[in-house]
Amino acid sequence: TQSTEAVVSTQSTGANHTTTHMLNWALTRVLGAHVEQKGSKVVGEQFRFDFSNDGAVKPAQLEQIDALVSSLIEADKAVYAQVVPLETARAINGLKAVFGEKYPDPVRVVSVGVPIDELLAAPTNDWGKDASIEFCGGTHMQRSGQARAYATVGESAIAQGIRRIVGVTATEAESAHAAADELDAKIAALEARGTAPTRDERLGVEDELATTALPVWRAAKLRTRVEALNRLALAEHKKAAAAAVDTAKARLAELLAAHEAAAAPKFVVEHVPALCGSVPAARTLADGLASAGVPCAVVSTDADGKKPCVLVFACVPKALTGTLNASDWVKAAVAPFTGKGGGRPFQAQASHGSLEEGAATAAAAKEFAEKAAL
Repeated sequence: TQSTEAVVSTQSTGANHTTTHMLNWALTRVLGAHVEQKGSKVVGEQFRFDFSNDGAVKPAQLEQIDALVSSLIEADKAVYAQVVPLETARAINGLKAVFGEKYPDPVRVVSVGVPIDELLAAPTNDWGKDASIEFCGGTHMQRSGQARAYATVGESAIAQGIRRIVGVTATEAESAHAAADELDAKIAALEARGTAPTRDERLGVEDELATTALPVWRAAKLRTRVEALNRLALAEHKKAAAAAVDTAKARLAELLAAHEAAAAPKFVVEHVPALCGSVPAARTLADGLASAGVPCAVVSTDADGKKPCVLVFACVPKALTGTLNASDWVKAAVAPFTGKGGGRPFQAQASHGSLEEGAATAAAAKEFAEKAAL
């Protein structure tokens, strides 16, 4: 007796084989009569289908193609197979055959949705409009509904003028659509806030989009929405950066007032996330304190700019550069995070990419300054 695993494997292969026929039909409907099959491979979990086409199949076209295949599956059409004399079979209008392939005579005809006798009775009808008809000797389903669901999860070029589609049926297709539904809900929740999501939230969704098997056309739509969220974050960042200089001026005024009321410190390390990694803002704060005789290093994180980083900007009064060098100071602050930078003894800047380490960067800057003989 045949094992259950073997039966399932045969059923899956049959489902995917029949679905390659339905896909071939849908490709011709959407892209045109120039589409010719160039190869296929069917396995239990998925199939690949190679075909002629100049240029990539656009997501909007894949949406139509997937919809056509899904419509045949949902209609649960009978799958018919019959051996027919080759010349008689070739006369069926809408029948798809592999160009250059040598077929036996008689040949087996497989039709999804229309009995073979009906095709033979009226061969000139436009059967290809609504039915998938091909020469084939392979394993097939009895009804199209046995495929349960379909999704194109990959589309790529394999040679000049040859494209490859990776398709899945049944559980794999259902899982791909379920994953797309889940990502759709996550993105909708981020969109509903009215403000940009954090960088980590956006990267998390982008990682899921890149690593999850999804219907290609749905992934494209989801990616467009994430790109819109990225643009929103960049716009909010630019707005915040524009206000950062005023934030720096306000903080400078607070520090100078505090220094007037008490003895000025030997140095100041300020961790100010609100400056959004703005160099002009950091310079305003650091240079303002240095002009008052106090060395200052400002640490701020640019999480949403085009080049996210943790910035360190330091200014040292020229009279004190012999004991505290601004260039050495910023380099020491970013060294634990393999950052780079430098500058002049009295003014320098450096940065690194460990965005969560702003506070630790400020601690490293403070530790270095404490060792200076100020």
